[in-house]
Amino acid sequence: MRTLMPEESTADELELFAMVCERTGLDPFARQIYPMRNKATSKLTFQASIDGFRLVTQRTGRYRGQTPYEWCGRDRIWREVWLPEDGDPVAARVGIHMEGYAEPLYAVAHWHEYAQTDREGNPSGRWRTGGAQMLAKCAEALAHRRAAPQELSGIYSEEEASVIDVTP
Repeated sequence: MRTLMPEESTADELELFAMVCERTGLDPFARQIYPMRNKATSKLTFQASIDGFRLVTQRTGRYRGQTPYEWCGRDRIWREVWLPEDGDPVAARVGIHMEGYAEPLYAVAHWHEYAQTDREGNPSGRWRTGGAQMLAKCAEALAHRRAAPQELSGIYSEEEASVIDVTP
């Protein structure tokens, strides 16, 4: 497991990561969860793939599926398809169906809160070419944390990396 850790990780951080893997039941060798060091603060965070989020929620035994991704623009009309020629979406949402809830547990991710940008404010990395999908995955991660807060507390998706607050 040591080889999965950032180079400057301590033995305590390795032990903490092992505990988080055990608590969540996620497998770092299957790339369901991985440790990342925040470049600005040097603090260690734990990120899960979207498949890892889905797996944890499914393991609660109460997961009953999810709604399709939806996006909206400045017109505030939700759409199930977002095309590149529409520009960047303003928000994305998804709902998680859980046993015991009459309605899906929705979460909304806003572009201005999650999109990773360069110094000029332009989308960077995967946000430049697949921003709608990246934003939808942020919404999905948020929705899974709403659906399984005990299991997913402190776990974030890679797509959320720009807004992770690592303050204890």
